[in-house]
Amino acid sequence: MLFQAHVETVIVPKTLYQVTVTFGNKKIFFDPKDGKSVMSRTIDGVLEILKGRKDIKYKEGVITDYLNQARALVRRMESDGFIYTGDRHQGGIQ
Repeated sequence: MLFQAHVETVIVPKTLYQVTVTFGNKKIFFDPKDGKSVMSRTIDGVLEILKGRKDIKYKEGVITDYLNQARALVRRMESDGFIYTGDRHQGGIQ
């Protein structure tokens, strides 16, 4: 079964920086400031998780949306004085 995914950015300046991808009853978080795992703290870590999912409808569009929101979130986080230590994913979908 394929689930429609929803990508959402939540920013509370100086406190919370998250992009969430929600589909079915699952949520995947990109949280470069306070992520619990290495995967959740990097753009590429979450990208690998999304690429591996077989249950997301329109996966390419979801990945593009996620990458755009994640890059914008990192720019905002850095403009608020934080340093993003993960790789900056610049490529397209492989």
